[in-house]
Amino acid sequence: MKLKRIAVVGLLTLSIVIGLCLFLSGTIKTIVTPKVQFVTVKSGVLTERFSLPCTLVYRETEGLRHEVPEGMVIGQCSVQTGDAVKAGDPLFSLRLQDEQSREAQLMEAYHTALIEEAAFLREHASDNPTADEEAYYAAHEAWEQSVIQEGDARLIMEKLLPPGIDLPDEGYPEEADEELIHAIDSYRASHTARIAAGNALNSIPADEVRDGILRFFADKQEMERHVQSAKEALLAFQMAQDTVKTITAPHDGYIAEVCVRVGDAYDGTAPLCFLTGENGGPVLEADASSMARSMTDGAEITVQTEWGDFSSKLLTTEMTRDGRLCFDAVIPQEITERGVSLRRLADSAITISATIRSGEAHALVPVSAIHGVGKHRYVYVVEESASALGGTEWSVREYAITVLAEADGYASVEEPLNRVRLAYMEDKELSDGCTVIGGAE
Repeated sequence: MKLKRIAVVGLLTLSIVIGLCLFLSGTIKTIVTPKVQFVTVKSGVLTERFSLPCTLVYRETEGLRHEVPEGMVIGQCSVQTGDAVKAGDPLFSLRLQDEQSREAQLMEAYHTALIEEAAFLREHASDNPTADEEAYYAAHEAWEQSVIQEGDARLIMEKLLPPGIDLPDEGYPEEADEELIHAIDSYRASHTARIAAGNALNSIPADEVRDGILRFFADKQEMERHVQSAKEALLAFQMAQDTVKTITAPHDGYIAEVCVRVGDAYDGTAPLCFLTGENGGPVLEADASSMARSMTDGAEITVQTEWGDFSSKLLTTEMTRDGRLCFDAVIPQEITERGVSLRRLADSAITISATIRSGEAHALVPVSAIHGVGKHRYVYVVEESASALGGTEWSVREYAITVLAEADGYASVEEPLNRVRLAYMEDKELSDGCTVIGGAE
């Protein structure tokens, strides 16, 4: 009886020890085994939604300049940045600097010259030259000019004559080239003309010419030149007022920037404004450098403004000069139809938004389930097996993948992982082949 009691106590003790060991082993396993969440991979089209701030910019602009005869001043500016203009529309008016005072000065100079000429002629009204005196003065003027022309021709010839060579009475020096021959001919012709002018002057009887008549003619010509000079200066100023008064648009376009203000001096070297080309115009530009994928030209987008949301299209995707990837979008016509000027639009907050969908269906994997960097990317595939105690046990196997694109927390991968169960959101680092404790999907 005593032995039977001892055996029963031993069996109970052994059962307790075995249960305690199983409990402790399960507890230890729970502590050291990574806990994960399961997710079953599905196939689908990757969708990326984006919203980007944008600004209004002008493409293909050209500086509009206008040649002016002298320093001008901007008298009027008829346009502002953002205005649409048609060919021939007035843009600016110019006026000459100190226009009124300068015109008054030139007019006064002209009137003074007229009065001085009239006073001179009135003073010498009784000294009207005779026909012989007119002829004498004309002959004297011709003789003076012939003397000057002969002297100039001699200078040119002597400069071309070789050193130590004198001009023969007839013909040319043996060393004379074509240029020297031409210079010698010109000198001889001017010499002949000077002698003829002297003979013509001497043919007029000197006793028929009054003393001082040459001075009279010289003063009279000076008066005439003075009047002519003052008149030409006044006419040039008045013509300048008319010819550069209004600057018009050379073709249809938009004013991208106004570079001058009323009252600014203008000399024709700097642009008055920048005008878009005939095929250019304003667009909405968004910096797309942060986007993982690009969009195709013509894609549908939404323009969001303080006046509402409007449908539009993507024009182009291009790289700017500073290396940024940008979208150019069409400005919705509905915005301008509501009376919103481009200037107001440029000063407001604008965003463009759109959804990009990949063209083909691929396995879509949560980005949080993907490990590795660069080309070495992988996931942990869950494998299920029976445990030694008759339960279910899970382990993970490392599986290399090729990521095609990412958006909104998912990545499309090239490998056929549809309906494959993956482990992710682990509380401990995973390794190939390790056992895990799985949670609900």
